[in-house]
Amino acid sequence: MKRNIQHFAVPIRIAGISATVGTLCGVTALLFFGGHHLERWAGLPLLYAVRGPMQPPANVIIASLDSEAADALSLPRDPSRWDRAIIARIIERLTAAGVAAIAVDIHFPDAKYPGGDERLTDAIRAAGNVVLFAMVERDLSLNRDPSGTLKIDVERIVPPFPALANVAAATAPFVIPKYGARVDHFWTFHTAADAPSLPVMALATAERETQGAIIESIRKALGDPQMATLALPSNGSLDPASITRLRRALIEQPELTESIQARIRATLPDDGPHSARATALVEAIAGPASHIFSLYGPPRTIRTLSADEILNAERLPDLSDAVVFLGHAEIRQPIQQDGFFTVYTRPDGLDLSGVELAATAYANLAESTALQVPSASKQLAILTVFAILAGMGAALPIYGWAMILVIAGSLGYFALAAWAFEHQSQWLPIMVPLAVQLPITILTAVSLHSSATRRAQSQLRTAMNHYLPPEHIDRVVDNLSFMGTHQQPAFGVCLATDASQYTHLAERLPPGELHTLLNSYYEDIFRPVRLRGGIISDVIGDAMMALWTAPQDTSELQQQAVEAALDILAAVERFQKRFALPVLPTRIGLHAGQMVLGNVGAIDHFEYRAVGDIVNTVARIEQLNKMWHTHILASGIVVGDVDGIITRPLGRFRLRGKSDPVDLFEICMRVGEPGWEKRQQFCESFGHAVTDFLSGDSATAFERFSEIAQTHHADGPTLFYLQYLQGRTWLVEESEHGQEISLAG
Repeated sequence: MKRNIQHFAVPIRIAGISATVGTLCGVTALLFFGGHHLERWAGLPLLYAVRGPMQPPANVIIASLDSEAADALSLPRDPSRWDRAIIARIIERLTAAGVAAIAVDIHFPDAKYPGGDERLTDAIRAAGNVVLFAMVERDLSLNRDPSGTLKIDVERIVPPFPALANVAAATAPFVIPKYGARVDHFWTFHTAADAPSLPVMALATAERETQGAIIESIRKALGDPQMATLALPSNGSLDPASITRLRRALIEQPELTESIQARIRATLPDDGPHSARATALVEAIAGPASHIFSLYGPPRTIRTLSADEILNAERLPDLSDAVVFLGHAEIRQPIQQDGFFTVYTRPDGLDLSGVELAATAYANLAESTALQVPSASKQLAILTVFAILAGMGAALPIYGWAMILVIAGSLGYFALAAWAFEHQSQWLPIMVPLAVQLPITILTAVSLHSSATRRAQSQLRTAMNHYLPPEHIDRVVDNLSFMGTHQQPAFGVCLATDASQYTHLAERLPPGELHTLLNSYYEDIFRPVRLRGGIISDVIGDAMMALWTAPQDTSELQQQAVEAALDILAAVERFQKRFALPVLPTRIGLHAGQMVLGNVGAIDHFEYRAVGDIVNTVARIEQLNKMWHTHILASGIVVGDVDGIITRPLGRFRLRGKSDPVDLFEICMRVGEPGWEKRQQFCESFGHAVTDFLSGDSATAFERFSEIAQTHHADGPTLFYLQYLQGRTWLVEESEHGQEISLAG
């Protein structure tokens, strides 16, 4: 269990930090750095583009006073110059078709067409369901309230001229707020006196036949005393003033809204439009003053009847229960007078007209489909959950799967946001999570992954530095598959050591002391190898093998290996003095040639070492030190190009188990060290004797070796040759290489 927890510790830490950073950045962007603007200007159009145009309600219709209708009726293209009798005729025909309400998005500030004004007044009176547009004017006037505070009244509502206002079912403003250049919002209640807007009054007028049931439901919910304070008109209708008073009551007691709606649903039948429209009216009255449009599509998406079509049709279709918005809705951009830039502005520049936006607002209210933005707390929860999931995905140690999971999760969230937008009218944030949080979370996770990887690699390097050469560690760290069966051909120099008397020492010392002593010994002999550029290939008991490798033969390797061998002898001497040990000589062998570097082993155990004949040969060379009482022996390929070193040629030998002969040399000391000149003379004398021997002049060779033995009576190689020439131990074989000595016999 503990191992499992440790295994997941790094991904959990990365997920936690990434999620925290992503959450903080997302929340900060949303609250302080224009996240809302990013959602509005990029996220909302993207959601509309994915959703595409929607089918608007069939019972919402626009009666358009457009240029084509003007041309067909031989009227001016500016609807404000039409004879109002034409408007009256349109209202009469719509009334005859049985419409539920008519909202006129045209302002009639004064009476200027004597005959037309009277006919329009009569048509509106006869219809009884016409809501007229009231203009909102801005006026700068300074007033002081009762407390003495200076107030600036900047807006006032200008109704139609009195004759029309008196016969209309209601008058109401419809001012479309612009936040920037684009229109996204509409008001249900205008700030001027908290007046209900044209769409709200159209909704109330469409339910004029059921207003008695609505008012009774309100009375039962509020109670008679509070109902009396609303001071509803004597005819029991919901006019703008009573709706404003009702709104204030419901805002003070928001729990009453649902109670009123429940009573309405219980009173009105569910199979008709009235119950849904009546409850929507109460919701609009009690709801926020500002809503976000849920636009249905580009211009002319809402069913549109042109003015000439209405007037010239022999008979209009049955429009019972339809709500008609009458106004200017142009079909060609160059002559459009009443247009608003929206996400559905056409490529040719044709905007949605004011009357189309009014009809859209009404449809949103009637069907409760205005866009809803989650509360601040819900948005923060969404951003937090998104960041947590993104952080968990990005924290996976396998980058490919991590990215697939994160991308799939992001696409899933976008699909959820698109579904909620289309089917639930919910506007969820998408740009902040996907364009801010997601990149930051991924970058944070990648940075943490890289930091963890670097830290792990550093720990791995530190741990493996005790076992593998640096360049091999680099390959392993970069690609763990290198730990398998990788092999690398190379030219190299092998240095093999063996400590004499180690077995005897191991018998005398306790294991703990022996362990400490052995580590100190290896520290002393490893250091010269490392300083001379070698790598420790193998350590077994008291024996070590070091390597100097290169892609091809180079004398620098031999020079460094020979220098390291001499440094090892000096280090061993200092080691023995430091620990006051008896004689613990270290024997060294050197050989060079082609090898293969790689991992040797199987299943779950590998060792990095050199493989090839060079390894066996250097072991044989090192073992000759024991027999000859020398310290450093090397093959001719090693000493051939070294500089500044005194060497003694020992002859050509066929080593045990080998078929090819090897020229051997003793490495004595560096030029310039004390006694180097005498040692060089000795080596030269010995070399002459070996030359005589190899040339077949055994008598002269014996004589020379005898002279050397008089002054160096304990010299192992000299004694070896004297014994050999006397025929005591060693065998002589003749071959094309000349006279050779075999240690096999």
